[in-house]
Amino acid sequence: MYCDKDSNGRVSIMDLTSDEFDTIRRAIMAFKTGLLQNRLPAGFAPQSETYEQYHRAGIILRQIETLE
Repeated sequence: MYCDKDSNGRVSIMDLTSDEFDTIRRAIMAFKTGLLQNRLPAGFAPQSETYEQYHRAGIILRQIETLE
């Protein structure tokens, strides 16, 4: 496994084994679950960094699960 960065600044993880792939999937699920359990107070800005991370984690998780 190694990370690669393209000319647009996007980072990708290359040559994952199935165990490494599953570890990343479980980590993202734990991250999303932690955010659900530790909700921000009502009225927080939907454009906050935490919200954006939660949204990105969901997108990545759905992409990983379609590859399994």
